Amino acid sequence: MKEWQRDLLWFLAILFFIWFLYEVRSIVLLFFITGSLAYIINPTITKFAHKLRLKKGLAIGIFYIMIISPIIAILVLILPILGNQIMSLVRDIPKYYEVLTDSLRHLQDTVQTNPEMQRLLDSFLTSIQPRIENYLATIGVKAFNFIVTLTNSIFTLILAIVLNFYFLIDMENIEKWFMNILPENIKDKTLNALKEINVSFKSFLKAQAILCLFVGIADGLGAWMLGVNYALILGIIAGFTEIIPYLGPFLGAVPAIVIALTISPWKALEIAIWYLVVQQIEAHFVVPNVMGKTMGLHPLTVIFSLLVFGKLLGFWGVILAVPISAIIKIVLKIYLTDVWKKGGING
Repeated sequence: MKEWQRDLLWFLAILFFIWFLYEVRSIVLLFFITGSLAYIINPTITKFAHKLRLKKGLAIGIFYIMIISPIIAILVLILPILGNQIMSLVRDIPKYYEVLTDSLRHLQDTVQTNPEMQRLLDSFLTSIQPRIENYLATIGVKAFNFIVTLTNSIFTLILAIVLNFYFLIDMENIEKWFMNILPENIKDKTLNALKEINVSFKSFLKAQAILCLFVGIADGLGAWMLGVNYALILGIIAGFTEIIPYLGPFLGAVPAIVIALTISPWKALEIAIWYLVVQQIEAHFVVPNVMGKTMGLHPLTVIFSLLVFGKLLGFWGVILAVPISAIIKIVLKIYLTDVWKKGGING
């Protein structure tokens, strides 16, 4: 075989491998997440097993019980309330739609003296009304799709727990195998990179959990105190969207403002101000003390990562954009030390 033919075959094989990885990216991502979590918590479980003189499998089982039991207890307490609020919200959506329509009509009457504003509002109503009506007409289908998605998510979660268990059981062997296949000249750098990644990821997970909990409780409590319905749902939404850097607080505020708007514009303003105050407290007091310089990434790097990984991996790409970028930064910093120092790169 000629040299150019061999090079062409290698090139085609690499292209095929990249295409294959992209096609199965959801599976690769699941293995990456479960493997990373196993690598992070493995030292804790190993110490736990050694201290109590337990077999590792039993130590993992006890660790799962310690983590899952409080979650199940919380779910048992809040799921009935959450279920009632969700059913009530679905039942009241047509009523909210009517209230919003009346508010828009009132706004339309108010701006009749301004032809330009009237034209813009008419254009907006003409474009948005069919979409809302179509959404309401298909709400049953959407509810069914949500149930299917939820079922798939539960199955994925169970699969993730199983994968995580097997990763933890064989983590020492996986680490040995990984180190054995590495060339000698990069083993030390690889060990340093893995240690830094471990510390960074642990810090990120702890900080993110605290931030989500703070925002969820604060916003949910605010909605309840201000008399806005579905405070529990709104708090969960706010806590969940907090995972998304920069955009999360604004996305979490939208449902609360829309629901408050059905009560009165002033109530919507009140809830908007409350969410803004919580966001400012989080940004100026909670984040510096909890997150601090955990990831050490420049804001432009974070925004770029959100766009890129969101495009490549969808929802999970947005969620994991920051830790993946931090891992890439650590790897580049350790393996390209000279270039890093000369460039004076900070994030």
